[in-house]
Amino acid sequence: MLGRLHMFVRNFDNSIRTNGLIWTLTAGAKLILKSIARQRVHIYHHLEIPYIYKCGDNSASFHISGPLEFYRVIGLHGGSRYNLVELLDEIRPTDTFYEVGANIGIYSCLVGAQLTDGTVISFEPEPNNIHRLRSHLQHNDINHVVREEAISNFRGESELKLDGGGGSAGSGMHSISPKKSGESVTVPVETIDSLVTSHEIPPPNVIQMDVEGEEYHVVEGAISSLSRDDCRLIHIQVHRNVIEGNQLSDYDIRSSELVTLLEKCGFEVTYLDKNHTNGYLIGRK
Repeated sequence: MLGRLHMFVRNFDNSIRTNGLIWTLTAGAKLILKSIARQRVHIYHHLEIPYIYKCGDNSASFHISGPLEFYRVIGLHGGSRYNLVELLDEIRPTDTFYEVGANIGIYSCLVGAQLTDGTVISFEPEPNNIHRLRSHLQHNDINHVVREEAISNFRGESELKLDGGGGSAGSGMHSISPKKSGESVTVPVETIDSLVTSHEIPPPNVIQMDVEGEEYHVVEGAISSLSRDDCRLIHIQVHRNVIEGNQLSDYDIRSSELVTLLEKCGFEVTYLDKNHTNGYLIGRK
């Protein structure tokens, strides 16, 4: 059984490498994949499956230890992969790269593999993700710093609402939104500007952000750092379902306000998709 599962993962990997950006899963294949993973949860928790993720000429190695981690690494396609390709094309070998909301470190590892004299700084508050993030960065021999805190526009503590992932690494919908309910853990909260000003971390050249609706507040707490001439690129996954200011959303902020704030920092902002459908915006100087 383990041999067949390993063969399945290897074949799946080969199909991704062959088809590159245009690779997609049919709805049926997705259901089959989820079914296999659910039936083999006990295997994942006792076995780390080696997997090499390739994006163009870049690659990083991951040892997948749970079903959510499996989905996150192998399921990186569509808008997420286009965003990754755009980001990797603009990385310079000496960059200081921030991944805010690093999860298990996919971007951190792939960007870090391109750096020669640069540094990866990964921010992640969720305890299970932190463990796997550190493991993946060390396994790929990335020059890195892991910050175990949430990033926002204030300093202190907050309740991190968990997303019901059952304590598995790879869960990605946790949030410090006060409107969200459910199981939570208390986590430290910092601003980027306070960390840079206190010289705890170097200022960023490039930022990748995926923070489940907290994006406006993260930028608000990083105005000084983002306004620096050498901070030239920012990629943000915009979570419209939680920020667009309606009664069902967790935040009363619109994505247009985020764009305005970035423009005040000197960025020229575009969306990855001209129809603004995939939720990624890019700020460049």
